[in-house]
Parts: sequence; structure tokens; C-alpha cells
Amino acid sequence: MGLAVNDAFVVQMVNSRITVMDKSGNTQPGFPKSLQTFFGAGSLVFDPRALYDWANTRWILIAINEDFANSKGFLQLAVSQTSDPRGLYNIYQFQVGPTGQCPDFPTLGQSKAGIIVGFNVFGCSPAGFGGFVNSHVFLISKAQVYAGAATTVWDQFGFNVGGTAFDTLQPANIFDPADRPRAAFVVNSLNINFGGGQCFGGCGGLVVWSISNLFGFQSGGPAPVFAGISLATTFTYFLSFGAHQPGSAFSIDAGDTRISGTVPYKSGSLWASNTTGCIPSCGATNEQSTFIWWQIDPILDDNGGGCTGAFTNLCPKITDARILQQDCYFCGGRGDAGSNYYASFGPDSERDVTVVFNYSDLSVNPGTAFVSRRVTQATNTLHDGGIFLAQQNVFYGQVRWGDYTAAAPDLSGPFGINTGDGGRKVWFSGMFVDGAGNWATQIGANKFVNVSDP
Repeated sequence: MGLAVNDAFVVQMVNSRITVMDKSGNTQPGFPKSLQTFFGAGSLVFDPRALYDWANTRWILIAINEDFANSKGFLQLAVSQTSDPRGLYNIYQFQVGPTGQCPDFPTLGQSKAGIIVGFNVFGCSPAGFGGFVNSHVFLISKAQVYAGAATTVWDQFGFNVGGTAFDTLQPANIFDPADRPRAAFVVNSLNINFGGGQCFGGCGGLVVWSISNLFGFQSGGPAPVFAGISLATTFTYFLSFGAHQPGSAFSIDAGDTRISGTVPYKSGSLWASNTTGCIPSCGATNEQSTFIWWQIDPILDDNGGGCTGAFTNLCPKITDARILQQDCYFCGGRGDAGSNYYASFGPDSERDVTVVFNYSDLSVNPGTAFVSRRVTQATNTLHDGGIFLAQQNVFYGQVRWGDYTAAAPDLSGPFGINTGDGGRKVWFSGMFVDGAGNWATQIGANKFVNVSDP
């Protein structure tokens, strides 16, 4: 799902729908509406993501649009013309890959100048998806699409190690105008092609990428400079067999080992998380799943891309990265075979962090929970076992769950940009089971108010 906020509104996108609310939860006139209507697209529009550009006061909304009948797939992009999400949008459609290939699971981030979108690309035909081909990253100029102008997209693909293709590259959301890193960043874990296939036999490590000089090519300058480094990690991660609910073990799809939630960037750090099975050990009775998380500080050189002339020192490359923190949340297992999955992280203006995730166990049906940590808390820890935002004891019989949750930092306030909470609040959303046994979503917000809040 997609979630974004500004000083007055909240935008949520789920498969097939978009809605706009004020911050009191009042749905605005004309919403919700279908993604097909909103984007003016075909009948199969899904996997939405959303961001707010605090520096330029624009909404950035995306989704995938598949045309399997013609073996094609597209990115749908909408950028608002003002800060009001109820108003007009500039709408773009870009084909992803050649005919015979279609995108899936888009990822979304931003830099000061660019919108960055990643995709997993699969073979496709009128029968639907085929096998995984590779991953793509689009670089889209904010200046051009905010003006409603024609734009030339940079399409980078072929991300691999030793010829083995990576999937699910998550661009960082550099959301705070006070942050001005010299490059954009992307993070991926190992997944489809690794560890015996989808990390069934276990995987370790992350890859952190830098992208510099994103749009020099549009003025006759050098191409964007992509560079990546591999990081060793403490914890091995495994494909999840699923999460439990009352009366039905392994009946909730907890996803695979990809980084499913958006990766935020704040004051030099990136936060990323994926889901692992084999908790507390592989083959354990009622084996559980949980999430692993990392706080990463990337390190750039001066001009490793070798750009010259007017582009001198505009092409740094990543040379290393420090993992400041890493933790496997309840890696020793939880009571009643509890599982934590689909985590997303949102830092505030002080780098306190709110984490949204899904939870279920043999006594509790799936719902959305959250946990937080102060920036001054002990390293490699989250504060507690979490608090439910939304949960009902109703059986979920559809297996497929939500693929990803969403967190949206809120910069409004006297220490942010406008008025309100001083950049201390983080909004988040996730799924729970409604009274009819279908998935539904709930939106919440969290902030540290008093010094007595641990």
C-alpha cells in the first residue's frame, strides 16, 4: 500500500483504490476512487506506492498497470500540481521493458531532484507472468514532471553479482529538505536467485547502491553513475513458510526475503528491513517468522565517477557503508508461535523511529502493530513487543496478505516546515481482518511527546 502525509492531508493507496482524508480522518469529497479512474489506466492497476515531496510540496503517486493481452506492462505516475491532493495531477505512463516483459512490485524513493522507481521484471504473455528476468530502476526528473512537460526517463537494469540478477531494489526516500546527500541511495537484500532459490537454504548480506549525477544526461553531460557495495550482516535470513492464526498454521503469507517496505533516509542513515523464517530454528514445531532490520550509514568518495568540466565532483560513488545497528526482532521466538512480518520504518526529525508490522499467532488473527525506539535507546534494540493498532479475532481464509506496510514521516510543525507537531510524528498503515473475513486497512500515527516517554 501507499501512504503519504503533508501538513493537512493523508493519502492512502491500496490495490484498486485511492483515498484522501484530512488529519482527523474525514474522507474528502470525490474519494475514494478506483486507481483505474485516478490514473486513467487499464483494468489491472495494482501495487501502489506514495510519497510527499516536502521541499516542493508535491504528492508523488505510482502504481503498476499490466496489459497482459498485449504482453506489456507500464508504470503509472501521478504528481500533484499543488500541495492539495484533491486537485489536479500531471499523469504519466511509461512502458517498463520490451514487449514480452512486464513489471511487478514497484518500489519508490526520491532525491532532491529526482523520483526513483524500481521494478522486478518478469516475462509475460496473455497467460500472465512468466519467470523473473531482472530488475530495473527508473530516474525521473522532478523539474520536468512537476512542470507537466515531456520527460526522458533513465532506465538502468542488469543489477547483478557474478551474473546472478538481484531483485527488489528499494530506492531511499530522502524526505527531509534539511538533508542534502551528494547521491541517491538504493538497498537490496538477496532473494529470488539466491540461497538455493528465494533463500530457502538461507542468505546473508545486503547491497547498498549510490546514484549520482542523475540528470546530467538531459543537458548533454555524462550518464548517471551507479555504484554498489556488498555488506556482510550478522543474521542469516530464510524464506518464510508463512505465519500462523488460530486453528490454522502457516496460513498467512508472510512474504519472502526482499526488503518490502520503503527505505527512509534521515541525517546520513538508511533503515531497511526484511522478513525471515526459521524462527527460533529451521524445522522447529510451529516455526515462526520475524523481521530483521538494519540502520546503515553509506560512505561516498569525492568524484569516483570521474566526471569533469561542469560536472566535476558531481559523480561520487559509494565506497563503503557502516551498519550502525542490526537486530532480529524476537529472533528467539514469541509465545503462541507469534510472527512479526512486513515491517516498515519511519524516522522522525530526531531519528526516533516508529516501526509498523503485521502480527499473528495461534491465538490471535492477523493485525497491524507498531513499536518504536528513541534515538538514545540501547543499540540494536526496539523498545518492547509492540502495540496493536488494529486487530479482530476473525479468521482470514485468503492466504495472500499485504506484501508491504507503509510509514510516512510528518515534518509539519514549528521545528519542521509549517505548524503542528514539530516533525516528531510518523504516520503508518497496515492490514487487519474485518468482520467479514476480508482484509481491511487502518492508519495510525505515533510521536514522542514528553521526556517521560521511554
